[in-house]
Amino acid sequence: MRLCCCRCVQVIGMHFMNPVPVMKLVEVISGLQTSQQTLTTTLQLAEAMGKVSRTDTRTTESTAEMHIAPLPLHACRSLI
Repeated sequence: MRLCCCRCVQVIGMHFMNPVPVMKLVEVISGLQTSQQTLTTTLQLAEAMGKVSRTDTRTTESTAEMHIAPLPLHACRSLI
């Protein structure tokens, strides 16, 4: 998504855990060029919404995606 955006420093993701009204955790995913100001603003937004935020600067991928991604492959292998 950031590749077709001319404001790469303002691209950030918020991954809300389901069910959103119940779960307090929100994962904030920064892009490679996301500015510190954008990250700070997003963390403040999550706090204002009553959420507990988590961010990982080592990757631009959601932690949930990293854990869920192998599941479809495992499901396919179990059918063989």
